[in-house]
Amino acid sequence: MQLDYPHFDVLVVDNAPSNDQARQVAMRWGVAYVLEPVPGLSRCTQPGCPASGTEIVAFLDDDSLPDAEWLATWRARSKIPW
Repeated sequence: MQLDYPHFDVLVVDNAPSNDQARQVAMRWGVAYVLEPVPGLSRCTQPGCPASGTEIVAFLDDDSLPDAEWLATWRARSKIPW
C-alpha cells in the first residue's frame, strides 16, 4: 500500500485467524500486530484502539484498497484541530 501522507502507523489486528499468515506479513513489513482470538468486528476494535497508542484511529478492513490520497483527504476535510 502506498500512501501520500507524511506519517502514519499500521497496526494489524488479526481476528480469529486460521493460520499465521497475517502475523508473518506484519513482521515482514515491520508493522505492529495484535492477535484477537474471538471473531467479530467489535472484538478487533477493542484491542486495536488501545494498542495503537494514538488519539486518532482510522480503520480499514482486510479487503480494502484505499486510494493513495485517502488519509491526506480525510485529514484535510476533518474538523479535528491539528
